[in-house]
Amino acid sequence: MKREPNKPTRSHPDSESGWLSGSDVRSRMNQAGKSFLAGLHALHMKPRGYTKVRGTFSKTGVGYVNRIMIQGSAWSTDADKCRFYINCGMEFSDLPPRVPARDFPGTHCWARSDVIMPGTPSEFDYEIGHSDLILEVATLISKVSSIVERRWPQYREDYLRTASPWITGT
Repeated sequence: MKREPNKPTRSHPDSESGWLSGSDVRSRMNQAGKSFLAGLHALHMKPRGYTKVRGTFSKTGVGYVNRIMIQGSAWSTDADKCRFYINCGMEFSDLPPRVPARDFPGTHCWARSDVIMPGTPSEFDYEIGHSDLILEVATLISKVSSIVERRWPQYREDYLRTASPWITGT
């Protein structure tokens, strides 16, 4: 089926023109996500010793690498927001890489932040310019990172025993 010029194949309402194409929506969501990650990295993660590759922050400890992945939701459709989850993972320095590791590359085991720290939000919605959420997420990451860095020997032992990438709680 041939597409008519100037008529998007997937569209969403837009207050100005009436419609946004699917690629326009993804572009705006990517802008919101990039804005959030840049603020989080510059203000909180880099000063704490984390490096960043795309949406994953890494900090090396003795015997492990602590990884925090900001995972965008596939269900985000609002052009001005991005919904995301926080995944916390561990890579053990003395073990070969887990293959395949499509779910969270570079980790041996991982869980969402609300599994490691029950009672915390399971997802977050960010709009460009809302720096309060950046601080809230940075504070949560700091607390969750403290837990996983303290428990990494247990997580390593569980991983070796079960060969499962899932951290099952605290």
